[in-house]
Amino acid sequence: MKKGLLLLLAFAFMATVTNAQGEPDGLKREDGFFWKYDDASKTATVISSYRWHWHGDQQAMGNCHCYRDDVVIPEKAPNGYTVTAIGEGAFNECDSLKSIKLPSTLKTIGFLAFQLCTELKEIRIPASVEVLESACFMGSGIERCYIEDSSSPITIWDGTVVYGSLLMNMNELKYVYVGRDFTVRNLSAEETGGPMGLFYQTTVEDVEFGPKVTRLHTGEFFQAQNVKNVNVGNVAEIPDQCFGECSTLVLVVINHEKLTAIGNYAFNHAYATGVNLDLSIYTKLKTIGEGAFMEANIMSAIIPASVESVGENAFGFNPSMRSLTCLAVVPPTTTSWGPVSEDMYKTCKLYVPEGCTDAYKAAEGWKHFFSVESGMNSITRASSSDVVYDLQGRRLNGQPTRKGLYIVDGKKKIVR
Repeated sequence: MKKGLLLLLAFAFMATVTNAQGEPDGLKREDGFFWKYDDASKTATVISSYRWHWHGDQQAMGNCHCYRDDVVIPEKAPNGYTVTAIGEGAFNECDSLKSIKLPSTLKTIGFLAFQLCTELKEIRIPASVEVLESACFMGSGIERCYIEDSSSPITIWDGTVVYGSLLMNMNELKYVYVGRDFTVRNLSAEETGGPMGLFYQTTVEDVEFGPKVTRLHTGEFFQAQNVKNVNVGNVAEIPDQCFGECSTLVLVVINHEKLTAIGNYAFNHAYATGVNLDLSIYTKLKTIGEGAFMEANIMSAIIPASVESVGENAFGFNPSMRSLTCLAVVPPTTTSWGPVSEDMYKTCKLYVPEGCTDAYKAAEGWKHFFSVESGMNSITRASSSDVVYDLQGRRLNGQPTRKGLYIVDGKKKIVR
């Protein structure tokens, strides 16, 4: 009797362990997936076969290698319910999963859903998705991520670490396409005022925002380690710290018909090499914020005639910068310290429109420049008959091969 009782107790203990670490409540395995059905809404969720399991000496949530190779998630579950969600850890640690096709009915991708899917190289997030939960791709091998076009915004939760990004710890990520407006939610950042950027401290290299994206967030790319090329689509404002400390940055493409403002420290300590910054094509640009291009390897800069205010040190601490051209007839407002740092007023020449020299020499901030030269006209295109000289007075043979400052008809002009 005692032996039978011990065997019964042992069996009960084993069953308890299996229930604790095995299949979760409501799980059904049909057509190769683990399902959880909601009878009230007639919807289905792809869920993990194990809620928790041991990964080395740590517990992890997920399927523990359940899916391999190429997987297609259907729009309808075997019982006819609409597939609307991928649950927590549903594909976690499926390190032989090579591709995944998500259904157009999907609304949510859950916490840790594709964590540690190291062989998964690409993910396409359908326009139907409304929520991406924290760390759903963390530690994966994804190199290219596409958030498909939609007029409806998507909510992205970044709550795994303080100031965490959904895309952090995706060390293989090289390219991201974002086809819709998005809201980034990170409670830690919201409480402390930290950066809310989707690409904060990520390793992504190239990013393209589609035409339906109309706004970016403070610190969107702040301290992005490898970012090189970004197309911001129809965004009208580059927000504060957007590209701050992006020291690998090469090119940012902005719709010249949309841009109205460049925020504070938007490009602070950015750009990989020396830049001749021509903002003159942005004819609707009104404001350039404080420190906007500070310490950004700027060699020369052209401010369009539309600009009304330039923040303190907007172009400051660029020791190699030798010319700043402002096409505004009325000097833009700035602080008493002016648009560049104190060390630059002697070495950086200020070029202004013809007849505006006295106005700039008297204007707050602008008056600090040692050299203010007029004769700058609006942007022009030299004709084939124009005789063009460079700023050193050397006559050019033929037309300029690149945009810049030249002398045409005895006047300095910006020649395109």
